[in-house]
Amino acid sequence: ANDGGEPAEVEGPEVRIEILNADGEVVRTLPDPDEGLDEDVPGDRPWGHLDPLPAKPGVNRVVWDLRHRPSKLPRLRTKPLEASQTALPDRGWRPLVEGSRIAPLAAPGSYTVRLTVDGQGHEQPLTIIKDPHSAGTVEEVVEQVDLVLQLRSDLDQVVEMINEIEWIRRQLSDLRSRLASLDEGASTASGAASGSDSDGGAAGDTPHQPVIAAAAELDEQFQSLEGRFFDLRLTGGNAFQDTLRWPRRLYSKLGSLAGYIHQSDFPATDQQVEVHGLYQDQITQARSDLDALLVRLKEFNQTLSEAKLSGVISNDD
Repeated sequence: ANDGGEPAEVEGPEVRIEILNADGEVVRTLPDPDEGLDEDVPGDRPWGHLDPLPAKPGVNRVVWDLRHRPSKLPRLRTKPLEASQTALPDRGWRPLVEGSRIAPLAAPGSYTVRLTVDGQGHEQPLTIIKDPHSAGTVEEVVEQVDLVLQLRSDLDQVVEMINEIEWIRRQLSDLRSRLASLDEGASTASGAASGSDSDGGAAGDTPHQPVIAAAAELDEQFQSLEGRFFDLRLTGGNAFQDTLRWPRRLYSKLGSLAGYIHQSDFPATDQQVEVHGLYQDQITQARSDLDALLVRLKEFNQTLSEAKLSGVISNDD
């Protein structure tokens, strides 16, 4: 009921716009909250509409920037190495301050714009034409965009591994802190009961130490793998100048390669194609190594279960 004397607000219909290519595949959806936007990272542009589309009667304007969806957003849930003073935002994760996401421009060709309002679809054709001033042919542009789309897929795989590792490492960190706190409490209680003035308790007062040590060892193994994707010491401080202190790694290299390839209307060079192949080999190896670590994580979870402790959850669980 509305007793304020003003008309009640009526929730508008659900509106969605999809861009489909000639094969009927959706290349972009508006709005798409999964695209994300990190305002903490310079250059992370507003890739698309994150808010609901306008749904008022009359003329509404929506802009598509002619790009495919951007690559996925890394979310770092642990503090940078050697910078424990860095606080995590309230949202529970911090941005990866190096590299860029990949959002390929759509190639010339036939597309369809599908407007869906409360489940009812309306479609209109859309044609993207090549810049008449460009020396590249349509076929060359299409070939280039196909490669950049492959690079976006590669970067998505890297981000999925980063996010999975970060989720696991955060749980390992929380577990170690919680168990250390329990042992400290038990040690303090034991010391008070015995009237001891010595610091710390006996070995029996730290029953969780073997689990804490095993968690620390497992965390180091995940750190070693994650360090192939980006330098874990990056903080984003000092006007983001710490990105100049250490060499770029796979996450940044994939974005850079896509940027170099996508800056003209010509196909990638033989050297760029070769480098892409090398990066794909690194991704395949990293995925294999992560799978092996997930097996070790299951073994660690068995140890936790025997100690009547909750296990660490991965994306496979």
